Amino acid sequence: MTDNTTIMAYRDGPSAWIVLSRAATAFLVLSLIIIPLDPFSNLSDPLMASAWEAGDVVNQASYTLMGVLTLSMIPIGRFRQFLSGFTPLAIAAVAWLGLAALTSQNPELSLRRLAFTLVVYLTAAGWMFLPGGTRQLSTILSVFAAVVLMLCYAGIVLVPSHTIHQFADFLEPGLAGDWRGIFGHKNEAGAVMALMTFSGIFITHTSRKLIGSLVAVGAVAFLIGSQAKTSLILLPLVLGVSYLARHSATLGRLSFYCLAPLVLFNAFAVLAVYSNTMETILNSAVSDASFTGRTDVWQYAIANIIERPVLGHGFMAFWRTDQVLSETPSMDLWANTAAHSHNGYLDMALTTGFPGLLLCIAFVVIGPIISYHRYRRDNSSGLALAGLSTFLLQIWLFGIYFNCFESALFDRGNRVWFFLCSAVFGLYYISKFQLLNERPPFEDPVRNKSRITA
Repeated sequence: MTDNTTIMAYRDGPSAWIVLSRAATAFLVLSLIIIPLDPFSNLSDPLMASAWEAGDVVNQASYTLMGVLTLSMIPIGRFRQFLSGFTPLAIAAVAWLGLAALTSQNPELSLRRLAFTLVVYLTAAGWMFLPGGTRQLSTILSVFAAVVLMLCYAGIVLVPSHTIHQFADFLEPGLAGDWRGIFGHKNEAGAVMALMTFSGIFITHTSRKLIGSLVAVGAVAFLIGSQAKTSLILLPLVLGVSYLARHSATLGRLSFYCLAPLVLFNAFAVLAVYSNTMETILNSAVSDASFTGRTDVWQYAIANIIERPVLGHGFMAFWRTDQVLSETPSMDLWANTAAHSHNGYLDMALTTGFPGLLLCIAFVVIGPIISYHRYRRDNSSGLALAGLSTFLLQIWLFGIYFNCFESALFDRGNRVWFFLCSAVFGLYYISKFQLLNERPPFEDPVRNKSRITA
């Protein structure tokens, strides 16, 4: 017997214009997050090393408009589902950031950056409600990935001086020859290409195998050209761990597979600070000019964490501020001129204290494991949702491992943070209800009524 209520819901559903507007908004969100406002930047400019305390009005306005547009485009009938993602833990994590901002050594800077972070936080939680289904999300990602890859490869051919690191680069001339494409650094390019690889795998499993394969191959090839060692190491690791996680029968085994690399990476980082032997091993494993000196930065960060262990130095109010740049540390000038700790967990402790770090770990690391286990235990949906869950799982794994060597946690519009945050919320959503599992929006429910019979 045909479910007449379901048929009428599709017949009375949103118009094609609204569906396309939502899809276009999702595409714009991805574009603003991934594609820099100043692509093909000139890294020989000495201003690249200046303090980062000034706000970018254009950037802030763009992200604010993006956030407002995203929230306004969420279907009214699904807004309660969107709000359900803001669990007490999600709220507590952000509330502590607010407290760290109020008690910051530079409250004005912290509060401004916190406001920016909250806009991205809301956008990351909401944009996945915009596509009309899993296949439409796959189409959006196909078009978007093609645009990013074409821009990057075109830049390598047409303007290599602005898309490949040069000896004339002001900050890191040792990276000369490494590809960066439209991004400001090869590590940024590498992270995006890893994310594009996961997108290609998702596209292959949910819609177009040829396009998905081309996206994945093109992204991996550019990743190799970038020589971004962190992403090169993490990509196969994430694929392997995600395979084990998908086949883990218990929460304990799932937790072990996902958390073991995270614990080991951070343990190696801490040991490298205090052991010359471990530092040598770590530098040998990641023989990268951009990695050299990170142990000095970690040591400098740990020393400053101890000074303010409860509330930290203020949310995003430590690195590249005039106060830190004016210091002359005894170990190495590189340490106090770094852009961040090169470890997201250290940065959370440094800027929000140990309570902020624990809340962050609970929200970003522990919560998603429970969500994914709940999804696998309770959900018997088809291949499309399984493809989405794997996509979210791989992004989440990459994000939490990436933060062992770079800093992206709660970092405003940071690309890895945006996708990691999206994955955290996405895994929660699919554990509670069907997210993007409805039929493509332009199908005729009467013609396809066999697919919605009771």
